Amino acid sequence: RFRIHPREGLPNFLDCYSNTKRRTSDISGLNLDLSESLPINLVMSFVIAPIRASLMRGIYWDEWKINKVCVLTKSNGRLRPITCAAFHAGLAEKLISATLTDFILFHDMLPRHQYGFRPFHSCGAAACQTEAALSTFSNRCDRHGRPRRNKFGLILTADARNAFGMV
Repeated sequence: RFRIHPREGLPNFLDCYSNTKRRTSDISGLNLDLSESLPINLVMSFVIAPIRASLMRGIYWDEWKINKVCVLTKSNGRLRPITCAAFHAGLAEKLISATLTDFILFHDMLPRHQYGFRPFHSCGAAACQTEAALSTFSNRCDRHGRPRRNKFGLILTADARNAFGMV
């Protein structure tokens, strides 16, 4: 289930809709700009109704499985291919993702130290927590309560700089 307007406990269609890229069009040319130019009755019939039917029936329509590959030019001049999903599929996936995220967070199913995919958890907060853990490790006390300096401390980081690839 989802609601058109905000309400506690259910994913909000308008949030997902407004967080869609404006000009990125799917293979049929549909995008946020075009859908916003339609009368509300057409938006209800051609945008909301198929998504609602898909979620209610548990069906992923065949038309949604066809994607378009676009090429972006990065600031360094290199090309990066991206996949543009069907407009309806993108909205349905955002609704499903919002529902699953709310469920997982409500039931406290994410590890406490995971910062990705969590609201209000930033890279800065992760760095601060890492620094605090290293500081705690390096300033431990022995069994008599006297400060003990560890000889070694290690922080290992990884950067997925080229996670999405370039051409």
